[in-house]
Amino acid sequence: MRRAALALDGDLSAFHRFRADDWNFYTLKTPDPIDRPDPLFDQLKWFEAAGLEKIEVHWLVAGHAIFSGRKP
Repeated sequence: MRRAALALDGDLSAFHRFRADDWNFYTLKTPDPIDRPDPLFDQLKWFEAAGLEKIEVHWLVAGHAIFSGRKP
Protein backbone atom coordinates (compact mmCIF):
# COMPACT_ATOMS: atom_id res chain seq x y z
CA MET A 1 0.00 0.00 0.00
CA ARG A 2 2.86 2.34 0.80
CA ARG A 3 4.40 1.85 -2.66
CA ALA A 4 1.01 2.22 -4.37
CA ALA A 5 0.28 5.48 -2.51
CA LEU A 6 3.65 6.93 -3.50
CA ALA A 7 3.27 5.81 -7.13
CA LEU A 8 -0.28 7.13 -7.49
CA ASP A 9 -0.20 10.32 -5.42
CA GLY A 10 3.47 11.03 -4.76
CA ASP A 11 2.88 11.08 -1.00
CA LEU A 12 1.72 8.81 1.81
CA SER A 13 -1.67 10.37 2.55
CA ALA A 14 -3.61 7.40 1.06
CA PHE A 15 -1.41 4.99 3.00
CA HIS A 16 -2.14 6.81 6.26
CA ARG A 17 -5.89 6.75 5.50
CA PHE A 18 -5.63 3.03 4.75
CA ARG A 19 -3.96 2.40 8.11
CA ALA A 20 -6.30 4.72 10.06
CA ASP A 21 -9.39 2.99 8.62
CA ASP A 22 -8.08 -0.48 9.59
CA TRP A 23 -8.51 -1.85 6.07
CA ASN A 24 -6.00 -4.64 6.63
CA PHE A 25 -7.93 -7.21 8.65
CA TYR A 26 -4.76 -9.18 9.30
CA THR A 27 -3.00 -6.37 11.15
CA LEU A 28 -5.82 -5.28 13.46
CA LYS A 29 -4.74 -5.00 17.09
CA THR A 30 -8.18 -6.18 18.19
CA PRO A 31 -9.86 -8.10 15.35
CA ASP A 32 -13.65 -8.13 15.29
CA PRO A 33 -14.73 -11.47 16.80
CA ILE A 34 -17.71 -11.71 14.42
CA ASP A 35 -16.60 -10.13 11.13
CA ARG A 36 -13.92 -12.61 10.09
CA PRO A 37 -13.28 -13.90 6.58
CA ASP A 38 -13.88 -17.59 6.10
CA PRO A 39 -10.92 -19.64 4.88
CA LEU A 40 -10.63 -19.96 1.12
CA PHE A 41 -10.80 -23.75 1.38
CA ASP A 42 -14.22 -23.51 3.06
CA GLN A 43 -15.50 -21.12 0.40
CA LEU A 44 -14.34 -23.47 -2.37
CA LYS A 45 -16.11 -26.37 -0.66
CA TRP A 46 -19.31 -24.27 -0.54
CA PHE A 47 -19.08 -23.81 -4.32
CA GLU A 48 -18.70 -27.56 -4.67
CA ALA A 49 -21.64 -28.23 -2.33
CA ALA A 50 -23.74 -25.82 -4.42
CA GLY A 51 -23.07 -27.99 -7.45
CA LEU A 52 -20.61 -25.75 -9.24
CA GLU A 53 -17.92 -27.27 -11.45
CA LYS A 54 -14.53 -26.16 -12.74
CA ILE A 55 -13.85 -24.32 -9.51
CA GLU A 56 -10.65 -22.29 -9.84
CA VAL A 57 -8.65 -19.79 -7.85
CA HIS A 58 -7.54 -17.11 -10.31
CA TRP A 59 -5.67 -14.81 -7.94
CA LEU A 60 -4.56 -15.03 -4.31
CA VAL A 61 -2.51 -12.34 -2.56
CA ALA A 62 -2.23 -11.49 1.13
CA GLY A 63 -5.39 -13.34 2.12
CA HIS A 64 -7.53 -11.93 -0.70
CA ALA A 65 -8.73 -14.17 -3.51
CA ILE A 66 -10.63 -14.13 -6.76
CA PHE A 67 -12.16 -17.49 -7.55
CA SER A 68 -14.96 -18.86 -9.69
CA GLY A 69 -17.05 -21.90 -10.51
CA ARG A 70 -19.40 -22.79 -13.34
CA LYS A 71 -22.91 -24.12 -13.31
CA PRO A 72 -23.11 -27.57 -14.93
